[in-house]
Amino acid sequence: FPDDDCRLSTMSRFFAATASQIGLRLRARLRTDDDLDSVAQRVAASLAGGGVATEADQRRPVIVVATKAQAGATLVRALRDAGVQERVIGTSSFAERAFVETLAATPAERANPGYYTNGVYSLAPMLYASANHEAQRFEQRYVDAFDVEPGWAAAFAYDATTILARGLA
Repeated sequence: FPDDDCRLSTMSRFFAATASQIGLRLRARLRTDDDLDSVAQRVAASLAGGGVATEADQRRPVIVVATKAQAGATLVRALRDAGVQERVIGTSSFAERAFVETLAATPAERANPGYYTNGVYSLAPMLYASANHEAQRFEQRYVDAFDVEPGWAAAFAYDATTILARGLA
């Protein structure tokens, strides 16, 4: 987590406390304001010697990343380049365009889609592909109006504005 981001550092502390309460073992807690290649190498070293986990092994390590989109994409790329293939769970920033586009622009991802992103999950509060009809209509109207896909924050803003307008009517 970056030191300069209160939301993400708070999320990291909360995750660590909750993990401890429910009996999850944290191997390391690293700051991402360091060089991300260095962080990836430390993660790889931390995982080394732990044995090879199979896909069916539910106790295999999971890497939880609380970063902004660009740093998260850079870290995921560095982890994969360092040979780390464990599952990675990121905050909602992993569902942002910057995260997706950063990895999609790499030669390895273009040549082999999923090269960096297989096994990467986002804790997004909303995904249009699984949303109801009204949300999908909003997505299409947004694209028509602005020529870009809306993020989840746009949908939340739309909902809040709609509720406010109905309340004032």
